[in-house]
Amino acid sequence: MDDGTGTTSLESSSTFGPSTATGSDSGTTGTTEAETDTEGPEKNCGDGVPASGELCFGPHVVVQAGRSTAAVVVADFDADSILDIAAAHDQGISVRFGVGDGTFEGELDLLLDRSVVGLEVADFDGDGVSDLVTAAPSADLVAVLLSDGSGGFVNGPDVNTGSGPRAVAVGDFNLDRIPDLAVTHEQGNDIRVAMGNGNGTFATGDVLPAGTSPLGIAAGNLNLLGGDDLAVANFGSGNIGTYLRQGGTFDGPVAYSAQAGPRDVLIADFNGDGFPDVAAIHQDAATAGFWPGDGSGDLGTPTIVQIAANPRDAFAADVDDDGRPDMIVALQTGNAVGILRGDDALGLAPLAAFGTMSAPRAVATGDLDSDGAVDIVTGSAGPQGGIAIILATP
Repeated sequence: MDDGTGTTSLESSSTFGPSTATGSDSGTTGTTEAETDTEGPEKNCGDGVPASGELCFGPHVVVQAGRSTAAVVVADFDADSILDIAAAHDQGISVRFGVGDGTFEGELDLLLDRSVVGLEVADFDGDGVSDLVTAAPSADLVAVLLSDGSGGFVNGPDVNTGSGPRAVAVGDFNLDRIPDLAVTHEQGNDIRVAMGNGNGTFATGDVLPAGTSPLGIAAGNLNLLGGDDLAVANFGSGNIGTYLRQGGTFDGPVAYSAQAGPRDVLIADFNGDGFPDVAAIHQDAATAGFWPGDGSGDLGTPTIVQIAANPRDAFAADVDDDGRPDMIVALQTGNAVGILRGDDALGLAPLAAFGTMSAPRAVATGDLDSDGAVDIVTGSAGPQGGIAIILATP
């Protein structure tokens, strides 16, 4: 339960800016048990100096309440070198502007006539300022919002995609250094690619077959060749699909068995061997999975980590300053954010959990208070939903 102290006891109740499933963990090389970690390693938490391996966080602070939130991103939208927060809601997008000390001022509302879910950030028009892209499943389109560099946004041309766009990944698929998009379609059971033109517009690209109910998607260079590759979490099929980019097109998919209800997927080098890996969260199984990459695009036998009921979103970032990305997870039922640190031997270490506002289903990270340590942002569901921040306390 969320006790407001920043810790919790868990109960059962992307490049720019992170086979057929059986439903079991057969073939898994190892399973690590969940643990709650209220302090992290015995370091010097509170001395103001970030240290390698240090995992220190304070209590959560509510930034916005009463607005159900499906996704959050962190970026500098007004070109003041201070990070801001954008969130996707049942009705539209809100942007809050950072002051630099972990507080925020002002609120900008966008797309209030649309229900939006997936939300990503990149500089789509080449002006050096972060822009937004969001999936609007009720309208069967992806909306592009271009920052004007002073805290405002203008609507770019919508990207017409398939039925029920759900999640968006940003990558460079053709090595032109312009961000491209890949969009999952929960209803159409496919992935649609849109190639960036560099001015905020996109050209229609490949349509890739997916499994049943593809949800989360990630872009990254799994085979260390050509443009970015893709990994997708097929919720209904219970597997992870990968698509390798070679010769200007995507191969695949290649399916890897996962546990029940894979909901989100990440590509990052979690074990520090120089090769990108794949990690996923399983909503129904209450686990995370780690598939080691070998640099060829193939994935090894997964390791399964027990986490907590109803994980909903995952993000890759180095929150313990050890040079390896970690997996940060929104644990909706546990009212917490979980951290699985990147580990040389395990890929992902056991869970450490920190409390946040109730029913979190989205997570992002960034240094919100300019102290050199990575902070966490969560977005929560339901009528009591909203945005909360958890500041690091190095």
